[in-house]
Amino acid sequence: MSTEHFQGLQRLYQAAPINRFYQPQMVVSSGTARIEITAHAAMHHTGGFTHGSVYFKMLDDAAYFAAQTIEEEFFLVTADFRIDLVRPFAQGVIFSQGKVQHAGRKDILASANLYSENGKLLATGTGRFSRSNWLLVNQVGYTPD
Repeated sequence: MSTEHFQGLQRLYQAAPINRFYQPQMVVSSGTARIEITAHAAMHHTGGFTHGSVYFKMLDDAAYFAAQTIEEEFFLVTADFRIDLVRPFAQGVIFSQGKVQHAGRKDILASANLYSENGKLLATGTGRFSRSNWLLVNQVGYTPD
């Protein structure tokens, strides 16, 4: 895998409009991705804890980008994703770590764990990512302007 591909994935991730809200930091390497955000009160449900949608985003993003590190030609799409919530979290730094489990002809399976800043497991997830017909080089942000 090339450094240019990893840099393109980081640009692609930062170009997503939703990330203006989350302000994530991502680091990728071959078959892995690590994403970090600071959870705050604007991400809470009425019970005062971080909403499950934040957990899902962190897990899906880490697993997705771990998978995309090994696919350099086509843009991947999430075909399905399953999460298990382990414990609530209020605010502070959280990070997800994704890893490729299996790469087939059509699909890539990857998993991710979500942790608090002190290393407590918050949630786990597993996804299947399918190769689309869209070229990765045509995706907004992947190639430098």
